[in-house]
Amino acid sequence: MLSLVRVTLALSLAVLSANAENLLVTVGAGNSLAFSPSNITAAAGDVINFQFQSKNHSVTQSSFASPCTPLANGVDSGFQAVPVNATAFPQFSIVLKNASRPLFFFSAQDAAASECNKGMVFSLNADADSANSFDAFQKAAEALATSTSASTGKAASPSSASSSASTGSTAATTFLVDIGAGGSLKFNPPNITAKAGDVVQFLFESKNHSITQSSFASPCTPLAGGIDSGFQPVSETDTEVPAFSFTLSNANKPLFFFSKQTAVVNECQQGMVFSVNADPNSAESFAAFQAAAMASSGSSASAGSANSASPSASGLTAAPAASSTAAAVPGLVSVGVGEGGSLTFSPSNVIAKAGDTVQFQFLSKNHSVTQSSFASPCTPLVGGIDSGFQPVLETANQVPAFSFTVNDASKPLFFFSKQTAAVNECQKGMVFSLNADANSNESFEAFQRREGGCILVILGSWGFRHT
Repeated sequence: MLSLVRVTLALSLAVLSANAENLLVTVGAGNSLAFSPSNITAAAGDVINFQFQSKNHSVTQSSFASPCTPLANGVDSGFQAVPVNATAFPQFSIVLKNASRPLFFFSAQDAAASECNKGMVFSLNADADSANSFDAFQKAAEALATSTSASTGKAASPSSASSSASTGSTAATTFLVDIGAGGSLKFNPPNITAKAGDVVQFLFESKNHSITQSSFASPCTPLAGGIDSGFQPVSETDTEVPAFSFTLSNANKPLFFFSKQTAVVNECQQGMVFSVNADPNSAESFAAFQAAAMASSGSSASAGSANSASPSASGLTAAPAASSTAAAVPGLVSVGVGEGGSLTFSPSNVIAKAGDTVQFQFLSKNHSVTQSSFASPCTPLVGGIDSGFQPVLETANQVPAFSFTVNDASKPLFFFSKQTAAVNECQKGMVFSLNADANSNESFEAFQRREGGCILVILGSWGFRHT
C-alpha cells in the first residue's frame, strides 16, 4: 500500500539512553485480528517493535477522529506478508519522541474483510479513563463497518491525479479489479470508467504483482509521486488475498498503471497494464497504452531511454521495470540477495558505469535493499533507494526483483538489508557496495566491518524514528 511517511534523517543520542525500553507488540498472533497488547504506555525514547506473526497485516497510523483512514505523513509499515510455515517474522519499529499525546494505528488490510472495521487497531499512550481511550477508538473503528462514509482503509495517493482517503459520498461506486486471476498476467477488467469519489479496489489473486502508476508516454516507468502498491505476494495455499484501493478525486483525465514485476518476465512488456477513464476512441485508449507497453520491450532499458526514470539526488534512478529481458542489454549487473538462505549479497561489491542497470533478485527469506552511507551503514539514507521487504516462500517458483540505473559512477554507494526480525541483518554483515575501491578507506571490507551504531531515524512530524 501507499506509505505517506516523510522521512527526515536526524540522529539523536537520546534514544540510546539506558532508560529507554524496548516494547514488543505482536500483530496477528495465532492468526487473530489483533495487536497484543492493544494499548501500551511508553515514554519518549522508548522503542516499539511490531512483530508480524501471521497473514498479511500492516501497522498504519490514523487518528481518533478517522480510525480507518491513513494519517497524512503518518507511520506506515506497508503490508507484511508472513508465510504459513515462516521460521522468522518481519518486524517494524518506531521510537517515540513525544509522549505527550496518544497515537492511533490500524491494519489497512481489507481483502477478506476490513480488518480495521473488525477491530484490529492499536493505540499508544491512550488514557483508559479519557474520551480518547483505546476502547472508544476500537468502537469507533468497528462502527465504520455500517457507515456509508467508511474509509477504504487503503491509501490516499500523493499524486494530484489520484486519491482521497475516503469515499465521502453515498453515491460513490466501488470497482473491483482482479490482478493475476487464474495465474494470468492481466488486470480484469483492463479499463474502467469512474467518476470523482469512486473507489477502485484491486484484489491480488496470484503470484507477486503490483499496481504501479505510470503515464501514457512511459507505460513501464513508475510515475514520480504516483500510486504504487508495492509487490503483493500470494501463495497457492493462501485463504485470503491482499487488496489495495484508492479513491478517485479527479475524473477529468485518464490514469495509467502497470505491474512492475520483472523476475521471470517483464510483466508490463507482456501487456499487464490497466487504465482508468481511457477513452476507447481517443489516441490514449487502453489498447494504445497496452500496445505501447508491449512495444517498449524492443527499446533500450539503459539510462537515458524513453523509459528511464528521472535522476534522484542519491545518484540513482529507481527502475523496477528495468526488465528481465534486459539480460540481453549491455550493462546489466545481477546481484543475488540471500542466496542459499545466507545473509549475503552476491557479489558483495560491483563496479558499474553510468547507465548500467543493477538488478537484485531476492532468493530467500525476507530481505531488503536499502541505501545507507559509509558513515552510517545501518541507517536508511534520506531520499535513498529502498526496495522494501521482499518475502520469498520456500516453495516459490519465481522470485521478486528490484532494479535501479546508475546515473553517477564517480563515487561509491552503499546498501544494507534492514530486516531485524530474527537478527539485525545489517549488523550481521548483510551489506552491499557499488563502485567501492578495494584500495581506499571506503572499501567494501571497511564498510562491512563498521559497527551498525545508531540505526534509528526520525520519522515525520509525529516524532518517530524507524529502524
